[in-house]
Amino acid sequence: MFDRNIWVGIVWHTNYINGQAHYGYDIQKMVGDVFGLWHFNAHDDIEVLDDNAKDLLQYMKKEYSSIKQKFNLNSMTIDLWVTYINSRIKDGTFDVNGNITNFADFVVNHMKKAVEQVKRTETKKNRIDLYTPVFKDLPDMVAVDKMHSLLYRMKLVILKSLNKASSIQTYLKTQDGLVPTGHEGYVAINKHGIDAVKIIDRMEFSYANFSPDVIKGWTKV
Repeated sequence: MFDRNIWVGIVWHTNYINGQAHYGYDIQKMVGDVFGLWHFNAHDDIEVLDDNAKDLLQYMKKEYSSIKQKFNLNSMTIDLWVTYINSRIKDGTFDVNGNITNFADFVVNHMKKAVEQVKRTETKKNRIDLYTPVFKDLPDMVAVDKMHSLLYRMKLVILKSLNKASSIQTYLKTQDGLVPTGHEGYVAINKHGIDAVKIIDRMEFSYANFSPDVIKGWTKV
């Protein structure tokens, strides 16, 4: 029997017209009566940022402008940095204040594994040579890390403000029951409803995905 005390929430966010994604679609314009479902449209107005968040972001923006630099990093350096950051988020060692300390060791270990995969001396040397541009880029990665960390903290300010503005409570299912959690993330849509960018709390998302304490759909209990 259907429990009338349970609300079903559906977020209508994307409409495709001639293969082009349009965001912020109003489902009521399409179907009229939504049959009592509690519905949200992606363009529904909420107070995205409170005054404290706006002031903090303005301050952080000035700080970012003071440390912003342009780099011409090797593509392999960029790929290894992304892999390194992802690994720290996954294993819970990511630090919002900076992660550069162990990056050089990560590169060295990554190179060693690549070299160990081949047997010929010449091939080993070629593998080592691939990492030469990465080691040349290491001094620049200190500034890259500062910029990345500050941008990440700015994102957390936005997420915190969005969570406060949300009227929807979210929980993680654990062995000990439901535990309150922040939203996994949000999608910011431009005024034309065409371009969109995801704002995701990767630490929260990663914890939920990889923690043995959180019950997933594929978890055996």
